[in-house]
Amino acid sequence: MSRDAEVVRVLRPALEKLSIEVEICQEAKKATRSSSQKKFDAVIVDCDDPARWPEVLECLRATPQHTRTRSPLPC
Repeated sequence: MSRDAEVVRVLRPALEKLSIEVEICQEAKKATRSSSQKKFDAVIVDCDDPARWPEVLECLRATPQHTRTRSPLPC
C-alpha cells in the first residue's frame, strides 16, 4: 500500500524478481476492499500517511483468512 510512485517503481521489480505477485493499492478504501476479498501472505505499507492505514490493517486482521495477522512494525 503506497501512494509514492518512486517506492512502487523500486519495490515492484524487486518483489517480482523474487516471484512475489504484487498488487498495489494507493487508496485505503481499495486496500480494505482487496484485503477482504482475498488472502495475502504479506502486506507492505508505506507509512507516508500513518493515520490512514490502521483502519486497513484492522480490517485485514478481522477477515477470516487473515486471523493470524501479526501486529505491524512501527512506521
